[in-house]
Amino acid sequence: MNTIYKFATHSDYQSGKLSLSRFISKLKKRCTPGNILALVICILLSLPCSVILVVIKDSIILFFIPPLLILATYYMSKFPEIAFALFLNAGVYKADPRLSFLPGFFDLTVFFGLITILGTIYGLAVKKNKLIAPPKEMLLPYFAIILLGIFSLSYTQAPIYGTNKLLKFLTITSLAFISPFFLFNNNKSIIRFFGIFVLLAIAMFLDIVKGVIPAKAGFHSAFGSNYLAVGRVGGAALIMILFYLFLSIKNKAMRLFWIGLSPVLLFGIFVSGGRGPLIALVISMVSIFFYAIFTISQSLSTALTIRKSDLRILGILLLMIIISLLVIYRYQDFFITLFHRLELLQTKSGESVLERARKFDSAINAMLSFPTAFTGLGIGGFSMYNEGYDDSRGSYPHNIFLEIGSELGWFGLLAFMFLVYLSFANLIRFLKTSDLDKKYLAITLLALLVFMLFNSSVSGDINDNRLLFTAMGLTFAYKKLYLR
Repeated sequence: MNTIYKFATHSDYQSGKLSLSRFISKLKKRCTPGNILALVICILLSLPCSVILVVIKDSIILFFIPPLLILATYYMSKFPEIAFALFLNAGVYKADPRLSFLPGFFDLTVFFGLITILGTIYGLAVKKNKLIAPPKEMLLPYFAIILLGIFSLSYTQAPIYGTNKLLKFLTITSLAFISPFFLFNNNKSIIRFFGIFVLLAIAMFLDIVKGVIPAKAGFHSAFGSNYLAVGRVGGAALIMILFYLFLSIKNKAMRLFWIGLSPVLLFGIFVSGGRGPLIALVISMVSIFFYAIFTISQSLSTALTIRKSDLRILGILLLMIIISLLVIYRYQDFFITLFHRLELLQTKSGESVLERARKFDSAINAMLSFPTAFTGLGIGGFSMYNEGYDDSRGSYPHNIFLEIGSELGWFGLLAFMFLVYLSFANLIRFLKTSDLDKKYLAITLLALLVFMLFNSSVSGDINDNRLLFTAMGLTFAYKKLYLR
């Protein structure tokens, strides 16, 4: 902005001595990608700032918030992985009643998505980040899903929900899938991205703990979201802490800091009452345990040695078991809702379990019927097939495999399964590295992929599970980080 001001107040220009040709020449020099991007950011900021100025009456708050908002947005455009993390989790906090002063047309998902895109452009234009196209094996199955979705709009019985779902997939979910390939250029960008997840999980814990009463049944949510969001964000943050932030950092004080946050995150996951995120977290931890045991057995059989990295992974898993048991023992009165729901799951009773089973059966029937086995019900069509209604937020099977299979047919399901297979194949190949930083990131991505894959198999529709696509995108972005 200083550049623009300096140009506008140039003495020659104000005195009328500057010719039109010289004016145009100087204007071209000032129109650098960085200055244009700064101007666009200022235009974007004018909207939230104007809302704040109209709604907030306190002059002291008005004095501090706009500059802080401008500074934060500039920082996010410079480090777009921060805006990207906020974009992925916008659904967690944008329904917070404390944000009700924002107008209905101002969507935080769109806002942080735009900042992510601008930050990507800034990195390419100003920082001269190298542009490498995503690999074909990553894009082909994804584009196959998109093309099948577009074609299925011609016969879906739920055009309202189908169109809305497809538009979200083309914009929000696609941005979540593709962005990791352009955003993450070094370890610091990964740490900033993971750090936002941890900060958000801690903030959700603080929002929950204010209203928690021992021995009182009920779900607990934060920022106006549902209880499952607490478990998902907390579980993802815990994985990021355990397998990357803790293991990859050599500073002992920072290690103590990171591991000290784990009881807080575990408490938030337990007290929320959500079974799916907890079971997904356990499955991801068990997967890493079996991997560590497998690699240790291989090392013993070939070289009669055990790598320190494998022992550290087993050590952190053992430590997490101890911390979990201590948290459960000390605060068990706060977790009665979770215990009760786990009992219902064990006995296969409870309204949500029976409802999920009914939708699973319905989706499977559609996948085994003719001709829907090949054509699918059409994108969004499960809502009309199972519930008999079409709305902007329709019904879905709460299982991403059954959702794609029932709506896009077996061809769509095979394309998605191939994408999942490629993601795991990438990670298995990367896990063979001897570099500790590379290995810990690969372990983290493996745990995160398993965590989100199970979550997407029990709750949400395809766009609700955009973090799964981010995890898959990260397995390909890993190549850009380490295999250039």
